[in-house]
Amino acid sequence: MKTIVTFLYDHWAPKPVNELEVGDLISQGGKVTTVAALPYAEGGKTHIPGEPYDSGPIKLLVGEFADGMEHVMMAMELVGSELAEFDDGTALITDLEAGHGPVYSPRLPVSELEAFCAEHIERYQAFYDANEDAIESRQTVTLEPWWSQAQQ
Repeated sequence: MKTIVTFLYDHWAPKPVNELEVGDLISQGGKVTTVAALPYAEGGKTHIPGEPYDSGPIKLLVGEFADGMEHVMMAMELVGSELAEFDDGTALITDLEAGHGPVYSPRLPVSELEAFCAEHIERYQAFYDANEDAIESRQTVTLEPWWSQAQQ
């Protein structure tokens, strides 16, 4: 069974190609692609119609857009990543435009993500302190997710 790395709500994991749905985010050739139509086989090869991932308009987190997001922005700075926002009102700290990379927070409604980052800002600071040179030189550093245990 063929699989492809797919973004499943808040993490990357292999998913059988025959289970892909329109709108799934997949990692293909180092880029994130949105599945545009169901996969099909032709000439002995599987084809996955897709379009480059589009995060929507750029939103600068300043002024009114930054209200209530102070700890989210601090965490983003400490891990060297971006905020991915979704149509369902949730967000997480990751850089989907950079391709299949680390996820630095759980996927939560923005206000809950702010509370999560405030509660765990010391963990983000410790991560930064341990990886400062790599983060400052824009290298990707993986963070071991702890939040599945924190939310139980």
